[in-house]
Amino acid sequence: MICRWFVIFFVGIVALISISTSASVSLSGGITSIIEGSDSVRGISTQDGTDITATGSIQAAVNVAPPGAKISLLPKTYYGIVQVPKSLEIIGAGASSTIVDGNKAGSVFTIGMNDPNVDVTLSGMTITGGTGTSIPLWGGTAVVGGGILNYGTTTLNNCVVSGNIAGYGGGSDGIYYGGGGGGIYNRGGTLTMNGGSITGNTAEYGGGIDNGDGTVTMNGGSITGNTVDYEGGGIYNSGGNLTMNGGSISGNMAQYGGGICNAYRYDGYVGSGTVTMNGGSITGNTATSDGGGIHNGDGTVTMNDGSISGNTADNYGGGIINGGTLTMNGGSISGNMATYNGGGIFNGGTMYMDGGSISGNMAEYGGGIYNNAGTLNINEGSITRNTAEYGGGIYNNDLNDSKGDITITDSVVSGNTATLGGGVYWTDSRPVIDSKTVITGNSKPQVYPY
Repeated sequence: MICRWFVIFFVGIVALISISTSASVSLSGGITSIIEGSDSVRGISTQDGTDITATGSIQAAVNVAPPGAKISLLPKTYYGIVQVPKSLEIIGAGASSTIVDGNKAGSVFTIGMNDPNVDVTLSGMTITGGTGTSIPLWGGTAVVGGGILNYGTTTLNNCVVSGNIAGYGGGSDGIYYGGGGGGIYNRGGTLTMNGGSITGNTAEYGGGIDNGDGTVTMNGGSITGNTVDYEGGGIYNSGGNLTMNGGSISGNMAQYGGGICNAYRYDGYVGSGTVTMNGGSITGNTATSDGGGIHNGDGTVTMNDGSISGNTADNYGGGIINGGTLTMNGGSISGNMATYNGGGIFNGGTMYMDGGSISGNMAEYGGGIYNNAGTLNINEGSITRNTAEYGGGIYNNDLNDSKGDITITDSVVSGNTATLGGGVYWTDSRPVIDSKTVITGNSKPQVYPY
């Protein structure tokens, strides 16, 4: 009986080695086995599951790992791109020790391209040197996802995604379409970021992350120092759902939306993205045109907590420019600057302020808020210490067409400074201000015209 078991075991091992001498496989029944391959990929099977240590090729380890396995990476630099078509956990020895370098051969990790149901966790590694993958997009092709191209469910734990790029692609129509997601392109998948950083990546759209019709959740970490030619220095959210529970988006640069660009309208395409900010900070980002912190084109932005501060826009909306629906339930928008209109917020859509504070912002028109023929409802809000030439707290421009409606109830507008309208400046439609609202301590005249 013992001899028969040994023969079966031996034949099984020989067969497995003959299939792939460069990879290792696991054995069931609690047997521990090490099978060395020509590229030194080593597999270790335990009774509790499969744990594969990739000492040579990550791809070889992925190829032989059963779904649900853990692949451990050594503290070294791995070169090459990796296709992950199954649910796995790939664990590095720490972002400063384990480097996965795409060597400019494409997206460093492509996850779930042919099966979006895969669930992959990447932990403790640096992902760099990626140049993206060409995929059909917007009627042509685009090169997307420098560091990661995700179709499935991907969780990043304390990873660094840096030094990746996404460039141009071309269609048969001869039109070139901008590349998205220098760091990560989330193609309809689910992406969760827990700690770590996405930094120093470049693209045409979405320097850090381009979320195309997917779901992105940021629980911590930082998205910083990314740059794009057009929209979304930190994140471009085109038709997807983005939730920020913590962490920081800082020091990014774009033409529109230095920190986040949500559902921007361009070339006939209109997204319907949703951004929810429950915490964290969006700070020190730059827009060479509009929306230093956030550019909300036609989507929905809800701010429940957190801070948007120290952002700049060369034109409009130092903190936020809104063309869709903006709801502020809490948090703070402070210390932002726009060269022209809307130091804190430029509103051309619909805005509800039901809490929170807008303070210390600066612009030529509308230090706190510039309402440009939009609808603005402020309830229990605090607008203080903003500065402008006209409308220190609020500037209402209704463009002579009976728009630009403002209602202010049970709020505080104080300590703002302007040459005219320290608190509120309006053009043709006087704001509706209830008796509970306190407008005091602003430079005089506090409300202009009287």
